[in-house]
Amino acid sequence: ETPYIEHNIEGTRRAFGLDAINASERPANPTVTAAELAENEATVSNIRLWRPTVLRENFQSLQRIRQYYEFDDVDVDRYNVDGTPRVLMVSGREVSQNGIPTGGRTWQNTHLVYTHGFGAVAAQVNAASNEGAPSLTLSDIPPVGTPTIDEPRIYYGELNDVPFVVTRTGARELDYEGASQEIDTVYAGTGGIPMGNVVKRAMFAWQFNDINLLISGLIKPDSRIMIFRQLQERVSKPAPFLKFDDDPYLSVVDGRLLWIYDAYTTTTHYPYSQSIDLAGATDNLISGQANYIRNSVKVTVDAYSGLMTYYLVDDKDPIALAWSKAFPDMFTPASDASADLRAHFRYPENLFQVQAAQFATYHVTDPAVFFQKQDVWAIPVDPTIEANNPGVTGSMRPYYVLMRLPDESEEHFQLILPFTPEGRQNMTSWLAADSDPGSYGKLTAYTFPSGRNIDGPTQVFAQINQEPAFSSERTLLGAGGSTIVFGDLLVIPINDSLIYVAPVYVRSTQDNSIPELKRVVVVNGKVVGVGTNLAQALAASTGGQPSTNTSEGNNGAGGGGETAAGTVDEEVAGLLSQALQRFAAADDALRAGDLAKYQTELDAAKQLVEEAVDKNPASAGATNDSTTTSTTSPSTSTTGT
Repeated sequence: ETPYIEHNIEGTRRAFGLDAINASERPANPTVTAAELAENEATVSNIRLWRPTVLRENFQSLQRIRQYYEFDDVDVDRYNVDGTPRVLMVSGREVSQNGIPTGGRTWQNTHLVYTHGFGAVAAQVNAASNEGAPSLTLSDIPPVGTPTIDEPRIYYGELNDVPFVVTRTGARELDYEGASQEIDTVYAGTGGIPMGNVVKRAMFAWQFNDINLLISGLIKPDSRIMIFRQLQERVSKPAPFLKFDDDPYLSVVDGRLLWIYDAYTTTTHYPYSQSIDLAGATDNLISGQANYIRNSVKVTVDAYSGLMTYYLVDDKDPIALAWSKAFPDMFTPASDASADLRAHFRYPENLFQVQAAQFATYHVTDPAVFFQKQDVWAIPVDPTIEANNPGVTGSMRPYYVLMRLPDESEEHFQLILPFTPEGRQNMTSWLAADSDPGSYGKLTAYTFPSGRNIDGPTQVFAQINQEPAFSSERTLLGAGGSTIVFGDLLVIPINDSLIYVAPVYVRSTQDNSIPELKRVVVVNGKVVGVGTNLAQALAASTGGQPSTNTSEGNNGAGGGGETAAGTVDEEVAGLLSQALQRFAAADDALRAGDLAKYQTELDAAKQLVEEAVDKNPASAGATNDSTTTSTTSPSTSTTGT
């Protein structure tokens, strides 16, 4: 069967783009040193501490402003903040007609007055206030902050409470409620369809079974009716032959709010390729069967005008080329997209999930090994899902991170996902997809040596829960009936090592309470660092803070139980203590939005760490596999990151 297996491997890898993956084996160092963290400052300073669902709850509570606004989703994207690449989490403030106060939910208000949302909210991925709330870079109505929005109104989005709204009518649209009065507006865009004469109005009235469209004296000939305002419905109407990603995302492009939607071409007829159930590979986010898939089209939808542009981003895909010949005026060359727009293109999650599901088996190219199924991988279970929702399980989702790959000189916006051997819990590999212009779509896989045992997510999460330092913190935080909520457990590659980062939120028992970020846990090899912010947890995980107790039960065979911090002499300890103070000062500056001071303090901290390493290389946090350090939080304050 060898030639048939070879054809299957070759066909499947080509059909799913797996043949383009640059796979290599990398050494797996047991720990990340403090010096390596300093060298990878851009990666470390953009580690995401907010779970999107948790952040959405905070946005709803802190930035909803009025009950007729909603935040439907939170998206991860990157922006230049004062010239520095930063990863932000952004959500549009959309209108929800179902949220209009009951007494005011008239036909006029629902369809003519409350027509649009207003602005967006953005938060730093790695920061929180002293109370554990997100650190906002963009907020309020009108929106203030970064990124700058010139046109904040959202007529087209992810919500769809009513089938239509009408603009330019005799009723002025509510723009937003100011401090002392309501601010109105008149729509000045090109979105919608002119209502025209009585015949057209009658047709719309019949279409929507709404007689008010015909008899209302507020509707004029130049009034414009907006239909198909929900993104999922809108983009599929002109292109039913495309399959769309589950998650459109909102970006601020050239000062405008623009939705970006990834579209796929698929087939089940690619020769020799192995078909896959798309629902199974994506946790039911998209459906159908396919043995070929390409992200050949990216659709943008202007939130104000509703203008759709279908960019052909893969001109080598024969299916997309066939459709472009059938509809020559439909697709726009990707080269026509502005530089600002291209900078916000992301490698799509659902495509990455499908590729990862196939790569778990088809990373093997030797027919004999493939036939014997000796080296099959799996997507790891996400242990935080069941921890937050007992009885519910699920696989890890890929996540975006700004990071520098091994052997590369600068950071890129990557989508990454780890693998474990099938039926086992240790980590064996991880896959990354580049989203930056110039290297967009570059796929890289790193595997660990077969003789190395690298803990996987489930093992690390068990290590966290068994750690006495965290156990005491958890008991303290859960006092009074408060509930502990875990954020996403992220695997962050640093050079040839890995760290795990797990945010911990606390939700009080009070009505309408929201989760607040109270602790950050960093697992570095066998060391569990706990802090009230990321800087403290990282320092604790590299021996930068004295240990208060040692988890002897976790020592490996032959382990002496000596902590990494115990090997640091007074001079080095003093330097590290100064570095921690500098990190804390940088943290305060970041919360205050003073990025210049943030960078200054960060540079000073890095210099102190480097001095400590020069004086005693052992202080870099090198810990062998048989040594375990457990470190409590340096303080019990609730300072965020």
